[in-house]
Amino acid sequence: MSTGSSSGRNGKQPQKKPVKRVEKVILSAPAPSGKGKNGSSGSRKGIARKGSQEAGAARRVSRGVLKTIAIIFLVLLIMICIVGTALTVFIMKYVESDAVINLDDLSLNYTTTIYAVGSDGEYTEMQTISAEGNRIWVSIDDIPQYVQDAFVYSEDERFMQHTGVDWFRTIGAFVDMVAGQLGFDNTGFGASTITQQLIKNINGDYYDRTASNKMQEIVGALNLERHYSKEQILEAYLNYINLGNGCYGVEAASQKYFGKSVSELSYTEAAALAVTTKSPSNLNPLDNPEANKERRNQVALSKMLEFGTITQEEYDACIQEDLVIVNADLGTNTSTGTYNWYTDEVIRQVQADLVEEYGYDSDEALSMINRGGYRIYTNCDYAMQTQLESAFLDNSNFGSSMTNSAGEKPSAAIVVMDYSGNVKALVGDRYEKSGNLVWSNATQGLISPGSCMKPITVYGPAIDNDTITYSSVLIDEPIKARNDEGEMVDWPQNYDRVWTRRGYTMAQALWESKNTIPAQLIQTLTPQYCYDFLTQKVGISTLAEDEASHEALTLGGLTYGISVEELTAAYQIFGNGGIYNEPKYYSTVVNAQGEVVLDTGDQQGSQAISTQSSYIMNRMLKNVVERGTGTAARVSGVEVVGKTGTSSYSEDLSFVGLSPSYVAGVWLGYTENKEPISGGYSPARVWNNLMSGIVAGAETTFQMDTTGVVESYYDPSTGKCTSSNTGYLGYYKEGHLEQ
Repeated sequence: MSTGSSSGRNGKQPQKKPVKRVEKVILSAPAPSGKGKNGSSGSRKGIARKGSQEAGAARRVSRGVLKTIAIIFLVLLIMICIVGTALTVFIMKYVESDAVINLDDLSLNYTTTIYAVGSDGEYTEMQTISAEGNRIWVSIDDIPQYVQDAFVYSEDERFMQHTGVDWFRTIGAFVDMVAGQLGFDNTGFGASTITQQLIKNINGDYYDRTASNKMQEIVGALNLERHYSKEQILEAYLNYINLGNGCYGVEAASQKYFGKSVSELSYTEAAALAVTTKSPSNLNPLDNPEANKERRNQVALSKMLEFGTITQEEYDACIQEDLVIVNADLGTNTSTGTYNWYTDEVIRQVQADLVEEYGYDSDEALSMINRGGYRIYTNCDYAMQTQLESAFLDNSNFGSSMTNSAGEKPSAAIVVMDYSGNVKALVGDRYEKSGNLVWSNATQGLISPGSCMKPITVYGPAIDNDTITYSSVLIDEPIKARNDEGEMVDWPQNYDRVWTRRGYTMAQALWESKNTIPAQLIQTLTPQYCYDFLTQKVGISTLAEDEASHEALTLGGLTYGISVEELTAAYQIFGNGGIYNEPKYYSTVVNAQGEVVLDTGDQQGSQAISTQSSYIMNRMLKNVVERGTGTAARVSGVEVVGKTGTSSYSEDLSFVGLSPSYVAGVWLGYTENKEPISGGYSPARVWNNLMSGIVAGAETTFQMDTTGVVESYYDPSTGKCTSSNTGYLGYYKEGHLEQ
């Protein structure tokens, strides 16, 4: 004990504890001067302690940040799980039951194209029709692979692998959307696959990014891919996407921007279209060429290089290429495009035929034409149509003196067809057309045809059933007929109001347009017989039933009237061997899938009169132009036959003329406030002004079948055939010479 005590007093070891206590005091209470008892050593220890405190604070802040990040990450993870689970439940619940869009029957807004026959005999585009810009269907087989690649690699590079939805991108987009609603920055994370984009375009909610629409879009995409191949989906997508400037689909855009079909696009042009889908207004190559170039180089061409569609050398050339933009006018009716008269009528006929063939109502049929992407191949001669529309705007073709009492110029119409019933051209009025599907005097207006009715009502049928011959003679005198008051009176008056009471051959009665002779013929044939011939043999559809008992039928005294179209068609039988064909404005109509939906090629004409009767009537009508009321229609070097018609009081003037190639009917008159037309300008002259240039460029002589027809001279005073070559030359059926 004493030893320990002695060593404790005199050794250093025992002093360790007091030193520690002193240090604690010093550390807890530093000298005011900033120095401890040992000089500066106390100050350094104070600084060290202070640094230690700051480090601890930093560690605490760091731990707080990490904790916050961890919480946020956990929240996001939970959110992803919730969203993913909800999405999966929703999809699994509805994917089997949700309706599938039918890509085959879908009424897409395709552009309908109407074709006419060009000067080279080939079809040429005459008009495009679209309810929403331009959309021209093209098969996936006609879209080059590099064009397909440009769109797929730019918009959905995993298109061939996924089943309609890219799940990673979809969940990311949902999180992004929810985060944005919670106040975090929304990055606009894109998720839509090509299949989803197609769904959005079809449903019309392309810019609606709500959760419910996104869900429906996903379900629709999954269902679509379960029922259609990737090729079918890509085909629909490439024909449906908005590519700016009213162009929908790659074919319309190719024609608009580059003046060529999609099958002819270069790599750079394909890339230019592919990047336009992102923002059609801001990225199309016409309105924003620099923005388009930047994006196509950075996105489409880069992806095409990455996936091997193009080589490095091709890529280098493409990014330096400057596109040539043509800004083609595709002729849509959504801007200033006005249909010509022919287009109006072919639309009406296709509409009517769709109703009859498929049971559509009228509005549905018109919608199919406007939106269905049809290709309508018409019978229109485009050069003829253009020529006639211009001629109708030239007042000199109608005679400046032709007016009514108010000085108003008459309306007019013309229909031209060939001998198969194919309508080659028509014009419905004299004004410059400014609207679509407007009233047409050629097809919708009903006229009083006057003496134009005589050949198809009595002369043709009477020659055909052997009631008369070319030179049969009847006396120019009236018959007894009942007037409107029920009284029996002498009827009808001739044009000059004179009854000569002498004999006229049938040929002369026709070329002088006597009224009494046809009146006698209809009594002999009976009005019912003539009515049946008109309605059943030559397609006249607007006769009133009671006209089957009225002799006035033969002179064109009709309750309602007849259209220029039907009158013209009825005259076919005098230039084609007696065959009647319904007027046809188109040959075929093909839908967007390339299927023929309407075809008039199998429509066969019917034999209205015999070939012999047809030729004999043709020769009788030739007299009208050579020496009768239609001389103004003569065209040098071309055979023209026909008949004039003037209604009572000259309110309607008409002429139907036949050349070896065409039959054309012309009408002049007033659609309202009917008044006599003065000025003495013959409708045959108008026909000549309009048609002489057209018929002169075609066949010059009729090449009709004359089998069973014999020629013989006859005495004009008796109508009897003579054995000498004196008198007038007539035409007769074998065995029916006038003796």
